[in-house]
Amino acid sequence: MVYFDESGFAGDTLRPHGWAIRGRQVFGRISGKHHNRTNLIMAQRVSDWLAPMRFEASCTHLTVTTWIEKMLLPALRSNSLVIMDNAPFQNKPKILQLLAAAGHTLLPLPRYSPDFNSIEQAFAILKRQRQFSGRKVGELISCHS
Repeated sequence: MVYFDESGFAGDTLRPHGWAIRGRQVFGRISGKHHNRTNLIMAQRVSDWLAPMRFEASCTHLTVTTWIEKMLLPALRSNSLVIMDNAPFQNKPKILQLLAAAGHTLLPLPRYSPDFNSIEQAFAILKRQRQFSGRKVGELISCHS
């Protein structure tokens, strides 16, 4: 089973808390600027991350289908079961066609069910590590790959 999904990372992620002597406030600077988002699309088989791709644009059905053709299909084992969420930008008939032509099966999850997609936990870990380490998304991915 292979799960895939896309997640966005805000460019201005800050720590929500700071340490201070009891009774004292912690002050910090927060920019009012809008920062770019880094998007990450990848798949996960058990604990292995497959075909991670970062990009700065919005995720569209063209982004997803191109990623499947160029990166995911070469990384899959034969006859894989591919599980994806029900995001509106995913062109399910095209994805189904691509996967079926390569001998794989697609299982779309019901709407609003991120708890069934185990890759969501990987994204949560990445976001938390990024928040507290200050590292870029690409650096975190290379550490885990």
